[in-house]
Amino acid sequence: MKMLTKLTITVVLIVYIISTFFVLFLNHLNTDNDFRPSDDNSLDATLTARQRYPSALRQPVIDPKDDPITIDGQMRHTFWFLQISDLHVSIHFDPKRAPDLEKFCEEYIDIIKPSVVLATGDLTDARTKSPMGSRVHEEEWIMYWNALNKTKVGSRTVWLDIKGNHDNFNVYDWSHRNNFFKKYSIRGPNNTRSYKHSVRHDTETYSFIGVDACLAPSPKRPFNFIGLLRDKDIEAYGPYLCGHYHTVGGLVQHMYSTQPTGYLEIEEADWKDLRTIRLAAVDHGLFTFIDFKFNEWPVILITNPKDSLYSMPNIEPSHRTANSTHVRALVFSKSRLSSVEFTIDGNKWVEMKHISGPLYVHEWQPKDFNSGLHWIEVTATDTDDNKRTVKHQFSLDGSKGDFDFGARLMLRIDNRALGYFLFGLAISICVIPLIALRMIPNNKSPWFVGYVLDDYIGVCFVWGMIIDGSYLPGGITYILGTLVILFSLNFYFAYGLMAYLLGFFNTWSYVVYIILWHQSVGLSAHSFPEPIRPKYRKTVEFDDRKETQSLTRPPIRK
Repeated sequence: MKMLTKLTITVVLIVYIISTFFVLFLNHLNTDNDFRPSDDNSLDATLTARQRYPSALRQPVIDPKDDPITIDGQMRHTFWFLQISDLHVSIHFDPKRAPDLEKFCEEYIDIIKPSVVLATGDLTDARTKSPMGSRVHEEEWIMYWNALNKTKVGSRTVWLDIKGNHDNFNVYDWSHRNNFFKKYSIRGPNNTRSYKHSVRHDTETYSFIGVDACLAPSPKRPFNFIGLLRDKDIEAYGPYLCGHYHTVGGLVQHMYSTQPTGYLEIEEADWKDLRTIRLAAVDHGLFTFIDFKFNEWPVILITNPKDSLYSMPNIEPSHRTANSTHVRALVFSKSRLSSVEFTIDGNKWVEMKHISGPLYVHEWQPKDFNSGLHWIEVTATDTDDNKRTVKHQFSLDGSKGDFDFGARLMLRIDNRALGYFLFGLAISICVIPLIALRMIPNNKSPWFVGYVLDDYIGVCFVWGMIIDGSYLPGGITYILGTLVILFSLNFYFAYGLMAYLLGFFNTWSYVVYIILWHQSVGLSAHSFPEPIRPKYRKTVEFDDRKETQSLTRPPIRK
């Protein structure tokens, strides 16, 4: 009964701790409280960086009663730019990355004419052919630089690049010989780490802040995967454009989420495999964006009404949509556009009017859509018969959907805290059952207890297994230990002999075991000092035995 009471208390305590954790965990992923109005009338809206990497756009939040700006049908108060991320220019993999980058610099800059282009980290691949190998290659940096230099992109737009963790493999500090970012990038020569760049457009100024979150010193992979960004560096951000996660192997296609302070964090899928490009705009103070693929035309960005999912009411003047007079969209294509139409909630398609540049507009009555969520669609066709349609939901009363669970999981959870938890959980899974089994008399600490046969529970020890009262000698456990040693050899090839011997596999201990075993099998009677020489029976003197007889196998006596 005493043992049962201890087990019951332990189980209840574990269930309580786990339940509390999951409640706090799910509450942290909830975005409903991210939209509380702020008391601060001056906030930074952030737009770029890496690991995850940001930049920023300054703009005051205006009281609706004193707001003189109306979203109308004119080409003003409209600023747009492009972003690419995770280029991974490589000498080992996918030789088309650099030529496609050159085409992007040539073609997309001429057609879209962005005021700024953000290249948010992992400009180069810096990997060896080995899965775990990492090395900064100057040839990759030269390929990146040639794509920019050949197209003279720096004289045709503002190119803001920043390094990522791959660009910083095995780099001790800024002056290190492997730091090629300072030599083969546009912003590197004049900026040791983070930097700010302001762009004047019409009557407004937009400030981009590139935040370098790379470790210093920065080790080889995989130990520099998580960057270092202080809370005060990001607490006032607005839209935070970043890269790094590569859609997590396709599991999270749209990695967007707001953060608890209300700013929007939007992870861009990579250039490396997916050739993703982002078009973003600030139209009358409202931030909008769309991600699309390389060589996809036309490109359409609906700027008013904006997607309600990406609303930041405590950072941007969201009230302007309800007071606007026109639906607005920026449309680009390689060929002349022959038609741009829109519809709301599946009603009649209406032709939009071209104002100037990429801007198409049409009058509307926002009061007809005061409550709930509504769908807006825009379709564009060019003279080469390229046709594309984009759509999103909008609302005027604050209604919104929710971000993908995977996106919230990746962006709202602190990586280090998650690592601490998973490590603690793994240790707990291994240790807690053993602690519970310690309460059972004569327990000898098994590895695990489980259904080793479909209908029978077995107890596995390092020296064997007990199933339904039958004892099976060990053997496979030692093979598993061998596999661990072989796996640890990867540390030797990736990080050298010291990492192999002193790593978390405790490889050094096997060397000691072998030495001790070799010495023990060669022991003889005279290997021990006289006072501690063992004797098998009191009636038999140890010295009467042959010196060559091993101590490890005493004679069998009846």
